[in-house]
Amino acid sequence: MTDELKQIHYGDSLADLASVMEEVGARKFLSDFKHNYPSHFNEILAQINRLDTRKLPALLQAPTCSNPTL
Repeated sequence: MTDELKQIHYGDSLADLASVMEEVGARKFLSDFKHNYPSHFNEILAQINRLDTRKLPALLQAPTCSNPTL
């Protein structure tokens, strides 16, 4: 499968999931997903809060000092 076909398949898969969620409701969809794919569901839970957070490169972080009196 070419990269273009993979991208089309991925987009179609996302659209299918969204469609099912609209048909049965997000709560039922997630409940069924959790029941049928518990490890994938747990991975989603672990990653969901990390979507909007980006780690700041070390050089841009404020220096930390172990002695606050300096």
